[in-house]
Amino acid sequence: MNPAKKHCPEQLLHPASIASSAEQVSISNVSNGIQLMQLASEHSEEVCQVAPQHQRGTLDAIYKLLLSVHTRLEQLTETQTSLSAQIQQDYIKREELREELRISLEPLQTSIHQFYHIQRQTSLQVLQLQNPTRKFYTRMSHIPLEIVTKMFAWIHPANVLKYKRLSKSICECLSTTHFARLCLSQFCAPELISNGKPQDSVGRVIEKEYLRLWIVWPSSFQEVFAEMRRKLCLEIKWPEDGGTGVPLSSIAGGIPKAVGRLSALQQIVMDGYGRLEGSIPVELCSLSNLLVLNLSGNSLSGTIPPEIGLLTNLRELDLYRNNLTGAIPNEIGTLKELQILYLHNNNFLGGIPDDVSNLSNLRILNLGKNSLHGAVPRGLWSLQRLEFLDLGSNNLQGDFSSEIRNLRNLQFLFLSGVDVQWTTPFRRSDFPNLRQYSI
Repeated sequence: MNPAKKHCPEQLLHPASIASSAEQVSISNVSNGIQLMQLASEHSEEVCQVAPQHQRGTLDAIYKLLLSVHTRLEQLTETQTSLSAQIQQDYIKREELREELRISLEPLQTSIHQFYHIQRQTSLQVLQLQNPTRKFYTRMSHIPLEIVTKMFAWIHPANVLKYKRLSKSICECLSTTHFARLCLSQFCAPELISNGKPQDSVGRVIEKEYLRLWIVWPSSFQEVFAEMRRKLCLEIKWPEDGGTGVPLSSIAGGIPKAVGRLSALQQIVMDGYGRLEGSIPVELCSLSNLLVLNLSGNSLSGTIPPEIGLLTNLRELDLYRNNLTGAIPNEIGTLKELQILYLHNNNFLGGIPDDVSNLSNLRILNLGKNSLHGAVPRGLWSLQRLEFLDLGSNNLQGDFSSEIRNLRNLQFLFLSGVDVQWTTPFRRSDFPNLRQYSI
């Protein structure tokens, strides 16, 4: 039996009795509040039994309220305990993360300290080197060649090669194909020099300024430039001075061997006062699409390469007034499309090739003022389309029989200086279209 039941009802209901019991706990503390609830529950039955009937409903409500408060306090206690445990776990994890971060940052802090130390030493060395009374220069030989290449590549090709005199290493650098390709791509690419021209006309003719340079450039630049225009360039023509119609005399040099790379080329007209020197490069004879080759009025020397016979589409060959020597190659007879052949005012030796008779489309043949000798081939009179024939000022001879009268289209005939033996006397009336002649 509960000891509280030993007290009389009067004592339990007396306010002083209840206060005395309440003094045993402090309601200012949650745990003490729980104890108070327990105490009230112990005395609740006795209070309800001795209480008047009209007070029992109120006491039951108070009792239930106290029970709900008690339950809520227990829940809060449990929540407080759980939160305390969670806070403790979070604290432990935070300390672990802080320690891991400290360990991982130690190498970085060490590197930063080392970098700061090196930077400080470098700054001190720079300060020690400073001397306002002395000038310091960077030697070009100390700069990597790759940087030198990129630096000089931004100088126009017309000016860059003069810097080859700076040093031997720079001379070697500027002479490479790699440098030529890098430099020319900055200035000479067809898309960079279109100047508003139609796209299909860009690069068809080598521009005036670049033709000048192409003649005098080193082989590396010539090769790269020709490769850039390989499929575009159709014509090479000497530029002219303003409106005078006179080719520029300031261009001097040889025909680049790189001309053989211009596979689409159809015309080469480099006549006049260009002062081309050297020989005719064999590479030129690989241009199978070439229709016109005019190199007259220059200072070319050497012989006509026999590979000239590879130009099977050639219609005009003009080598007038050069210093060419040697024999006229027989391979010229393979140029079946040839219509114009100018070889006069040179130093050709030997005789006229018999294969010339194969040039059935020939309209103009000028072999005058050379050192040719021997007999004039009789097959020459079979070229019925001839309109112009000049064999003068040579040491030629021949029996000019009646076959010469087959040249019914002949308009100009020059045989002065040729030992002519006429089987029948020459009569102008035999040549209905003849306008001028000298025999």
